[in-house]
Amino acid sequence: MIRTSITSVPGDRNERDPELPWPGVEEPYAVEDRAFGVRFYQTRDGFFLPYTLLQAVVYTPTRLTLKFPGEDIAIDGRGLHGLYVALCRQAVTQVVLQGERGRAATTCILGIERIPREDDPQRPREE
Repeated sequence: MIRTSITSVPGDRNERDPELPWPGVEEPYAVEDRAFGVRFYQTRDGFFLPYTLLQAVVYTPTRLTLKFPGEDIAIDGRGLHGLYVALCRQAVTQVVLQGERGRAATTCILGIERIPREDDPQRPREE
């Protein structure tokens, strides 16, 4: 019997183990060829959206807005142009919220927010 042991701390980046529970904040986003969609990681929440549903990406120097049916995803930060280009190539596999701890990085993602779209017929109406 061959035994192997993997020594990694949760949050450490381990390319050979995609089942790692949570990515670290040192790397704001990851890219690879032929990505199916984007995993968004927030403080202790995460969600996945496939590229087949992506309708548009709007870029400003401090905000990226990804438009999906029924909701927009707003990514606030600085140095977002590289992320914008990679998202347009559909190569981004994950986006990690860095918050205040990542301010020293050249690309710093300070916020990821889900915004329901006004024209969504499935959205509950406030009365």
